[in-house]
Amino acid sequence: MAHTKAEKNHTQNTGSDNTFSYSGYFDVFKGTEVAVTLDGISLTYTASTINDSASPREYTVDTAAKTIHIGGAALANVGGVTRKIVIRPVTDMGSPTPRATYTPGASITSSDLNNNQLQLMRKAMEYDDTKMSTTGDTM
Repeated sequence: MAHTKAEKNHTQNTGSDNTFSYSGYFDVFKGTEVAVTLDGISLTYTASTINDSASPREYTVDTAAKTIHIGGAALANVGGVTRKIVIRPVTDMGSPTPRATYTPGASITSSDLNNNQLQLMRKAMEYDDTKMSTTGDTM
């Protein structure tokens, strides 16, 4: 699976107002690993009920359905310009915080090892997606 950002416009939702899918673009371990921008403005993640009057807008993440929901008014075109939503992964590496930690005498499971490796691979793919090419890029 690719591990890259999803770019949507306000009409590319799941059929529910302000709800957009990132399925097929990336997987995450938790909602805080999903970053969202609306027309270039970073939105605020919340795990609780969205404050519809928050500025910038708030969003929630459903990691099982692989969707985000943006609070506030409907995302209508502004002055005939399509609103651009970018949903991207931001793998939490902490300081560092591996998916599983081990202590002397504890059992090591394949699931824990796989999740730690997956965490590293996802972060590496995010870095690869943002680095500049040696053939010439612009900033």
